[in-house]
Parts: sequence; C-alpha cells; structure tokens
Amino acid sequence: MTGSKVCTRYNQLKSRLGSFPQRWDTLAKNFAPTRYGITQGSTVSIGINITREIYDSTGHYAGDLFGNFIAGKVFNRGEKWFGVKAGNPMLAKNDEVKEWFEESRDRQLDDYAQSNFYVQGTEAIKDYGVFATGSLFGCERPYLPTDRPKYGYRGSHFICYPIGRYVIGDNAAGEVDTQVAQFKMSARAALATWPNGKFPQDLIKAAQSTDLDREFDFLYAVYPRTDGERRGQYGAMRMPYAAQYIEKTSEMVVEEKGYESFDFTTARYGRRWGELYGRGFGELALNDQQTLNLAKKMSMEDWALKIRPPIVHRENSVSGKLRMIPNGLVPVNTHGQTLQNTIMPWQTGSHPEISNIKEEVLRQSILQTFYVQHILRLMEIEKMPRETTLGAYMNSLNLLYGLLGPIYGALESEMIRPRVENDFFRLYRENVFSPPPDILLQDDQEINFEFQNPLSRAQRTGELEAIDGALLRLSQLTEFELKVKGFAESYDWLNLDEIAQLIMDVQGVPAIGVNSLAQVMKIREARTAQQQAQIAQQQLMVGAEVAGKSAPVLKLLAEQAQGNA
Repeated sequence: MTGSKVCTRYNQLKSRLGSFPQRWDTLAKNFAPTRYGITQGSTVSIGINITREIYDSTGHYAGDLFGNFIAGKVFNRGEKWFGVKAGNPMLAKNDEVKEWFEESRDRQLDDYAQSNFYVQGTEAIKDYGVFATGSLFGCERPYLPTDRPKYGYRGSHFICYPIGRYVIGDNAAGEVDTQVAQFKMSARAALATWPNGKFPQDLIKAAQSTDLDREFDFLYAVYPRTDGERRGQYGAMRMPYAAQYIEKTSEMVVEEKGYESFDFTTARYGRRWGELYGRGFGELALNDQQTLNLAKKMSMEDWALKIRPPIVHRENSVSGKLRMIPNGLVPVNTHGQTLQNTIMPWQTGSHPEISNIKEEVLRQSILQTFYVQHILRLMEIEKMPRETTLGAYMNSLNLLYGLLGPIYGALESEMIRPRVENDFFRLYRENVFSPPPDILLQDDQEINFEFQNPLSRAQRTGELEAIDGALLRLSQLTEFELKVKGFAESYDWLNLDEIAQLIMDVQGVPAIGVNSLAQVMKIREARTAQQQAQIAQQQLMVGAEVAGKSAPVLKLLAEQAQGNA
C-alpha cells in the first residue's frame, strides 16, 4: 500500500473517533494527568501545570493504584507468571518436552526483564483501567549507530502508544487487525533510526543544518496484506502483515517491513455497539470526580472566607482606609454606637461539616468504582504472616476476581495472551531458544499458554474447592462404610493421580519440582518391593515363633514315643 493510501485510511479511521478525543482529555485530566493533551487536536504547552484546576486527587490516586495493582498481579518481574505446554495431552506429560518449554519460557522472561516490557506494559494497563482501551506494541530492538556491535538478536523493545495517538480498525470478527500510530521524531533521530530510509528533502536539509532537532510527524501503520500484495514477493514483503513508517507531511514511505503476526495487542472492554473503543472505570467515575472537584473548590473558597472574613462597617463610621494587617491603625467614628455594632466580620452561614460528609461520600464512590477498597484489603492481608492469612487472602482474591472477571478476561485474551504468544514465536524464529525435541517437529503441534498469576489462578480455584469438598464428604462416607461394611469402597471412584497433578498444575508448581511418570513408577516399585520384603520378613518371624513354641511339644512327644517302645 502506498504512503498516500495509508494516510487516507488513517484519516478515515480518525473520523471514526467521533468525540472520543475530547472525552479522553477530560478523563485524563481527572484520572491520568500524564495522558492529558495527547489526544488529536489538543494543544498543551510543554511543562504546563496540568493539575492546576484539580482540587481533589482521589481520581488520580484511584486510577494509578488500580493500574499498578493489576499490572503487578498480571506480570510480576519476580515471578514466572506464565507457562507453556504442548496441546497434545500425551506430549504435555513428556519430560523432555516439558523441560524444553520451561527453559524457553525462562529465556523469554529473561528477555522481558532486560527490555522495557514491564514499564510499557504497566502504562498500557493503566490506559486500560481508565480509558478501557490499552495498546502494547512489541518488536526486536532497533539498531542505533551508538549501540555496541552485537551480532544476532538484539533483544525486545516495547512501546505503549498513549491513548489518542493511534487509531484502530477491526476485521469481520471484531478483532483489531489494523493500527496506525502517530509520533514525532527529530530529523537527526530519524536518519539514525533508518539509515537506509527514504526521506523528503526538507527533513534531510534540516538534519544537515543547525535545525537538526526539528521534529517531524510520522505514522507507523501495521495492517494485513492482501493475497495480491503478497503474490510474487519474498522475505519480509511476503509476510502476512505489513509494517510501514511514513513521513506524514510528504506521505513518503520511509521504511517497510513485515511481521508473521499482528504485533500490536490492543485490549478493550465496555464498548457500545458500533464503537471501536471502550468505556471503562473513568466513564463511570467521571461525574463523581467532577462533582467532588467542584465541591472541594467551593469548600476551599468558604474556608478562605472563614479564615479572613470580609469586614462590614457603617458607611460613614470609618474615616480612613481599613488596614487588614496586624497592629494596623484604623481610625473609627462610632457615632455613639459600640465598636462591635460599627465594624464586624461577615458570617457566611455555611455548614462545612455537611460539605465534608458529601465529599467523603463522593470519594468512596470513586474508590469503589476502581475497587480500591478490595485492593487495599489484599495489601493489608499480604503484610500479615502468610501461614495465618492464606485462607483470607485467597477468599479476598477470589472476591476481587469475581468482580474483575470480565475486565481481566478481556485484558488477558486481547493483550496479554497474544503479546506473550507473538513474542514466544518471534524469539523462536530468532533462535533465542535451544533446538526443540524432535517429537515437537514431527507434526504441526499445538502449543498452549497458561497464565500463572494470582488473578488467573483464581479462575481455577473453584476446581480445588470442589476437590476439597468432595474429599471431606467422602471421608465422612468412608467412616460410615467401615462401621457398616467393615471396609470402604467410596474412594475407588477417585483418580488420585489425576487429582494430584491438577492441584500442582493450578498452584503453578514448576516441572523441576515434580517427578516424572518414570520416577513415580520407580518410587512405587521400590515401595512395593520394600513392602513385600517386610511381609516376607514378618512371615519368617511368625514361622520362627511358631517353631519355637512347638519345640517343647515335639520333645515331649518324642520322649513318650521312646517310653512306649
């Protein structure tokens, strides 16, 4: 697709934004101040005080805490927060396959730790929490002239384009498959980023003059290629998705490459029918935040009137100017009246205690919208001894997930899962992983990704609770069976091996801490042999004891036999 066609489509997708940019700016001012002014059409001076009209920061606090908490629970740098396994159940139990997947997962986590993934990922989740739309792009880190020479893979690089700085398009299934982001870059940086790129003459002249830091507008468009566009092409130009950098003013394609998968992952929730973008917590709490902001402003104005109330005096009672300073001299002619009746402060008659109560109600409503109370409850539990709070922690976590279920589900399915899958296969193509076992290469094997963070585990705790309940009731039933029958048969219905594997899987026990099937069989064979040896030894002991007890009888019989003879 030519640069002019991409720019035309960009403008078409911008037209579908409607009034979202203005709405996003309002939400940003109240909940995410760092995003204010980044929407299309907003003009904000660099370094301006963007919170000058905000009198209460409850919205800022709620939006920031929610985003940081969810990000910390979804992907924590200190945890192995996702796992990979074969889709084939037989291969999933193969020790060599399991170890390769775990080793590859660990290498991918190392790649994330050495990149800016956790910083940009957190920003994307904050956007998702406030604006109900968040986007995260990932690719190999671009090579810059100032980098040290490095052969092979250079590591990953991630970008969270702020809300309002990109437009999206979806396919027939309602999935985002087109994204065009707008950004600025200086002439000097552009030439360094794309040394072989095509640039307009004014940019080249600026880079070669003292105006080298002049900024130009660029578009970065990723979209699916048609069969006709791929036909007869090779390499990156034949890949399913095109990726083009375009200088916006000249509509010139600076660089074009391709991707095997759509490397923008954009999550949305709370969408109205016909809209491409979501509506989330910020929409729900906006009226409360604006009302609270106005109430706080009025309270501060009333506070100032009470601290320094206006002075009321008779029109002809004061000869001279009122001097509202300590020890200031104020000449007064009381005309026979008392001083208190001549000059007095104005009483506003307001009731700040009522205002304070209403403000607190609004604050609690905003905090409830962002589930701050539940988050703070979990944080308090985490400070307590783990062995005494595990049950309370899991109950609180399950409650929070029950409330956040649909929201987290969309985040995982539209952003986290495709991001991890795309990066896994990208690292595999870059030979970051060791060669896989031959058995994985025999056919097109399906690969499953499982997330092992607390929020995803909370989805499966219902299975563990069902097992706990079944075991408790069956234990009561077996006691009854022993009394009635003398033996118990209820546990014959349970597959304890599968239950044990399910518990370890849900709890996220790593493969290195779990015995293989061969190891389990070896342990059981050794246990059986030991039990048989113990039984044989007991039989020998019983035989010896019987022989010892029968020896005197045999001797007596022998003596009687001799006497009879």
